[in-house]
Amino acid sequence: MVVKAIVYADGGCRHNGEVGALSYGSFKVLVDGQLKRHREATLSNAITSNEAEYGTLLAVTKYIDEVESKTTRPIEWVIRMDSALVVKQLTGGWKVKAPNLKGTYEVLRAWFKSNSNATLEKVDRNELFTVLGH
Repeated sequence: MVVKAIVYADGGCRHNGEVGALSYGSFKVLVDGQLKRHREATLSNAITSNEAEYGTLLAVTKYIDEVESKTTRPIEWVIRMDSALVVKQLTGGWKVKAPNLKGTYEVLRAWFKSNSNATLEKVDRNELFTVLGH
């Protein structure tokens, strides 16, 4: 039986684009509606909100890789984010123009190509806020 895991992820940046910007990322993993994991991180190398969104998604993929390496049960991963930019770029709708995002984009694009059991969905900000609290 396939387990369905829903991951809600968000990243952001206070003082977006400025020196000394404070970036964060967090995600929650729900399996059958039950909270299984909640992680938060300060993203010291991200100075824009878009970099923080990408950095958070990168953390999600690393978490998924950890889980997948420890289980034999098939898991269907649905990753939900409110960032139209990240979702549209990674699902092929928008081009990546910002040089600071291209490297992470390439890593994530390759990850999604090799992990057909994972999908990325754009959700409304209110849904994300309800789950993550920010």
